[in-house]
Amino acid sequence: MATQETTVATHRRWTRAAAFVAALVVGLTIIVSMFTEYVDPWEVGVKKVKFLGTTGIQDEVAPAGTLVWQWPMRDEYIHVPVYIQKLEQSADPSEGSRQGRDDVTIPTSDGSQVYQDVTNLWRVVDAPMLVRQLGANPYAWENKVRQTSAQALIKALGPLTTQDFYNAAVRDSSAEVARDYMNNGFRDTTGDTTGDTTGDITGDIAGNR
Repeated sequence: MATQETTVATHRRWTRAAAFVAALVVGLTIIVSMFTEYVDPWEVGVKKVKFLGTTGIQDEVAPAGTLVWQWPMRDEYIHVPVYIQKLEQSADPSEGSRQGRDDVTIPTSDGSQVYQDVTNLWRVVDAPMLVRQLGANPYAWENKVRQTSAQALIKALGPLTTQDFYNAAVRDSSAEVARDYMNNGFRDTTGDTTGDTTGDITGDIAGNR
């Protein structure tokens, strides 16, 4: 009987010890998750301080692929992709980056309109500036690219005639000018929010009328 009681008591002690270890592991996991933030290899983390000290968006950026410490409730890291992104603007609702027709309407110098499909390749260079100017919503970043692209194309290609759009050399040369306008548009209006807008602003003529 004594041996049986000893076995039961030992089992209970081991059960309590196992339960304690499990609770400790869970507790440590929760604490670590509260005080740390992981930044994926394809993005950077922009630090936002909500209260105490210097609040707002900080110049400090968490590098890609790192685990950083943070104060719960006080700190927030906004994840910003730094790879080259593609934004498609197309007349075909099934091909663009958003639902519905999204091509660019360009008034020509001879009074017509050309409807241009556009492919924008862009990347973020200054993540803190991007978040300060446009907020943390990726849709706002895309809209900035879309608007700046349209303005650049209208400014660069607007002086062309309708027939000029069928001349590949003239059209491509004007597209290069549009790319420069697009880069300058970011720098002039948002302090280089997406920095170098890499890649081309290209596309086939979607039609004119």
